[in-house]
Amino acid sequence: GRLPWLENFVFSTNSDTRELAACIYGELAASMEASAAEAVVQGLTKLIGKDEHGKEAALEKRQGSILALGYVLSHAVEQVTNSHRISKETLSSVLLLLTLALSDRRAEIVSAAARAI
Repeated sequence: GRLPWLENFVFSTNSDTRELAACIYGELAASMEASAAEAVVQGLTKLIGKDEHGKEAALEKRQGSILALGYVLSHAVEQVTNSHRISKETLSSVLLLLTLALSDRRAEIVSAAARAI
């Protein structure tokens, strides 16, 4: 369900690489079987917030995850038929998470969340 070989690029220190890789990652994840796509989305959402110790992931991981989630969501919902590759519950929770990221202290995170939504 994961694309580990591409994650290195999604979390790159180079913002252009992160952006392009997030786009590719999102497209690939959205084309996966529904359960695999859900697993990718769940993995990305874990990197946006704080871990069990209250520590945030590195800026690159957070921003790359947000960008990738935006691309996954944009490709996982079919506009014409309104069919979803991911569950409506997951979609709703990701949109809530992205909305909460709009109030982050880092401008890069706010910008990525606004674009993802």
